[in-house]
Amino acid sequence: MKIVIIAHHFYPFIGGLEEVAFQQAKGLVKRGHDVTVITSNIGNQTKLKKIENYGGITVYRVSASDFLYRNFDIPQPIFNLFELKKILKKFIQEADVVHVHDRYYVSSLFATKIAKKLGKPVVLTVHVGFIEYEKSLYRMLFSINEMLSYYVVKNVDVILSVGEEIKNYISKRFARNSIVVSNAVEIEKFIQNHNKKKSDKKFKVLFVGRFTYKKGIDIVIDVAKNLRDEAIFICLGDGPKMDEIKETLKRDKIENVILTGIISNKKRLREYYGSADVLIFPSRKGEASSPLVMLEALASGLPVIVKDSGGHADLICDGLNGYVVDNTSEMVEKIRFLKENRDILNEMSQNARKHAEKFSWSENVEKLISIYSSVVR
Repeated sequence: MKIVIIAHHFYPFIGGLEEVAFQQAKGLVKRGHDVTVITSNIGNQTKLKKIENYGGITVYRVSASDFLYRNFDIPQPIFNLFELKKILKKFIQEADVVHVHDRYYVSSLFATKIAKKLGKPVVLTVHVGFIEYEKSLYRMLFSINEMLSYYVVKNVDVILSVGEEIKNYISKRFARNSIVVSNAVEIEKFIQNHNKKKSDKKFKVLFVGRFTYKKGIDIVIDVAKNLRDEAIFICLGDGPKMDEIKETLKRDKIENVILTGIISNKKRLREYYGSADVLIFPSRKGEASSPLVMLEALASGLPVIVKDSGGHADLICDGLNGYVVDNTSEMVEKIRFLKENRDILNEMSQNARKHAEKFSWSENVEKLISIYSSVVR
């Protein structure tokens, strides 16, 4: 099959949606399919090349600005619309199937409209459901975005949700059924944590993600503030809230937080997972139901302490491979408990690894191919 994948960002951009699209594209190419990705030229730090090839995946990048993300924490590329339309039309007319990643983006809207006009089937993966913003302006913008998303959701042939919570939201909000296809992890690439024997070294708490309100980076800092002399917090990532976080650390004299920036080298990323004791995942409502960060942590044998704010918390069996908590105080309490009870920490580590083994990219891609085949005309 000739498959065109539409993603607003793509590898080597670091992010969950981007990694899912990349892993699926790799799996499709490995099975002999022709895969073209159309995306923006936005990278984490600099603009990316217009045309590249990654192991048989052909990537075409449209000129775009990340002004909205850098200044307002809105991950919406401002595309060169003429260029976007031209490239989409060129490749969609030759495609057997078009796979759109999420509904919000201008690229998703244009791709769906062009595909429908050309009579090409469209598969949509929905990565996030309802996002609960603190500020009224952002709540209003989200509502507007959902109205703009209406055409995409209503006109695709098949909808895939990465979890049950998102499936339920799509059903309620758009009156469309969807198929759950969970995210996965390259389990063989991750080495399980060695047994964590009690030592004089500080307990290491890991956070991996964008520095945004939705990801809860402010919650991480609050937890760290309560554990100044008990744990080191290693925060991997970057984003619009970076300057604010740096100011908070300086103002409140919080010295147990290490900001590494984005770790783009996957081997180094796995080393950070391997050296930590626990992962903290404080995302607010609207997170993907099977976040890659949580799966990667579990694959590394890291228990996960997750905020009970959505379907992503269902990955954790409370007390077995981590803890599901309601607030900052409970996060602090659970970190202290695991720090003082290494035997329980080690048992949770074993459980975490076993749980991660259930999520295979091979199975994910095979299911995807079956869905493609069902809609190809």
